[in-house]
Amino acid sequence: MLNQKNTFIDHIWELEGKGSRADLEKFCADNASKHVHGLNEEGTIRFEWFIASDNKTVTFIERLKDEAAAKERIKNHMDSHLAAEFPEAFDIKKLIVLGEIGPEIAETYAAFGAEIRTKVGGFS
Repeated sequence: MLNQKNTFIDHIWELEGKGSRADLEKFCADNASKHVHGLNEEGTIRFEWFIASDNKTVTFIERLKDEAAAKERIKNHMDSHLAAEFPEAFDIKKLIVLGEIGPEIAETYAAFGAEIRTKVGGFS
């Protein structure tokens, strides 16, 4: 499995929380995670949150099966209550998108100020 060619799209979000650590934990665990896990998106492989020891810096990581799954994840986010609540809880510091994507979804990512990185090696 190591370094086999794949179609994964990874999102790495670097965020600054606007509330207390307790507020961030509640938003992440009781709101966002429950919502995403409840969608049962077949193409969403990973969805995890990490809060740094400064109690403000939050990183979340999403791994998606392919570009179609990434489009579904974005659409479901934008159609949900999280689209309005997310900016109230966090300032986006950086969004890194890893993987091969087409121009249509690249435009969507650009709205978030995403830095898109395509794979250039590592296949065996």
